[in-house]
Amino acid sequence: MKEKVLITGAAGFVGANLVRGLLKENKYEIHILTRKSSNLWRLKDIYSKIIDHKVDILDREKLFEVVKEINPKKICHLAIYGGYPFQKDDKKIIDTNFTGTINLLDALKEVDYDCFINTGSSSEYGEKKEPMKETDICEPNTVYGVAKVASTMYCNYIAKTENKNIGTLRLFSIYGDYEEKGRLVTTLFTDLINQKDVKLGNPEAVRDFVYVKDVVNAYKIILDNPQKLKGKIYNICSNKQTSVKEMAEKIKIILNSEKKLNFSTLAGRSFDTKVWVGNNSLFRNDYGWEPLLLEKGLEKASQWFTKNINLYKEEN
Repeated sequence: MKEKVLITGAAGFVGANLVRGLLKENKYEIHILTRKSSNLWRLKDIYSKIIDHKVDILDREKLFEVVKEINPKKICHLAIYGGYPFQKDDKKIIDTNFTGTINLLDALKEVDYDCFINTGSSSEYGEKKEPMKETDICEPNTVYGVAKVASTMYCNYIAKTENKNIGTLRLFSIYGDYEEKGRLVTTLFTDLINQKDVKLGNPEAVRDFVYVKDVVNAYKIILDNPQKLKGKIYNICSNKQTSVKEMAEKIKIILNSEKKLNFSTLAGRSFDTKVWVGNNSLFRNDYGWEPLLLEKGLEKASQWFTKNINLYKEEN
């Protein structure tokens, strides 16, 4: 009998990749929570293989009902709002990331579940001058970062007080298959594949990039062995920062493109800094996880974008 896993945020970039990754395992009955307004373009071809429950995590009454009915053994919580620059509604950021997490954990109080993986963000740290470690003091400089810290701390509190395998994966800058339009890597691949010059922002802005399938593997590893998760926070990062310019040039070389890269033609972001890199040694040591080198991940992403470029021509 297949084990029931519940995934929130399954219509999103990382969530949809996780659904696909777990389907391939062929050992889970996958339940997802989506809103009526959710755009399911990332799940269209596999939608018949998953069970979709139409419920907003802010609707406590309906959520409690649905979670009890599903009775999941494992939960991956990826429902977020505020991670993209255009998501600016502060109340919605707090509601979705913090209140939504409280609601979900409250709904699970009547369920005998094995593990709950919360999805955090490198935004929780704020600006640091050295590689970010899980033991660092969090000094977020965005409302999104504040909401994610609150969610992480609440998960740790429940893990300890209720003796549950609950922990947080702090994701850094994820790129790859099914990524949102308008993001750096998506823009580079789609414009260059379509033989267009690329408009880019500050060439010196840096991020710690991780291929989305490496992130999916991180969730899979924990689902298989959740005992170490209790009250833990793990950085999911590459240990290396890469500038916008470096990333653009790498992708241009992979695609053998001669189109122009026009830097600083887009407005920079207030939170772009000279240092943005994580330290993943805790997760590597606990679980043996190892991300692909950036060039290898970009090669895989290049193959995917080239094959699926039509997904980005449609109105998704």
